[in-house]
Amino acid sequence: MISPTIQTEIKKFYMAQPDFGNLPMQELDRLSEATRFKRVHRGQWIFDQGDELSDVYFLKEGHVKVTAMNAEGDLTYLSFLTSQAIFPLRGILNGEEYCYNSIAITDLEVYIVPVTEIRRVIIHNYACLVSFIQRMERLIERTTSLIEQTTSSNATQ
Repeated sequence: MISPTIQTEIKKFYMAQPDFGNLPMQELDRLSEATRFKRVHRGQWIFDQGDELSDVYFLKEGHVKVTAMNAEGDLTYLSFLTSQAIFPLRGILNGEEYCYNSIAITDLEVYIVPVTEIRRVIIHNYACLVSFIQRMERLIERTTSLIEQTTSSNATQ
């Protein structure tokens, strides 16, 4: 059982999130009740690429490095996540496994929610769904920009 103090803190965290801030209080209560709090130590892996996607993480405090393994089995850098990040975003609505690895590069505080609960909240709350789609759109724009900057337009290369 989670303490009432942490429960209140979790609810305030969600209310400050653009995706969840407009949820009805009843929905916030249900979401906060489904949420677990965890401290993760620096260097600890949070989840591995290919594991069953069971939880979504909200980074309250700290920094996470996100990596993926390519076809040759080499670890490649993808991104760094900072406080207030939600991860993983890829697969959150219909994925079955994590698409990348996540590693704590500092000591972390995270809120962990079952993916089934996040899916229910996103799908059944219009404002949340719109906000979530906008978040995904920004991610796609950043990723596209990164690809454009790192890809050569020279046909011979």
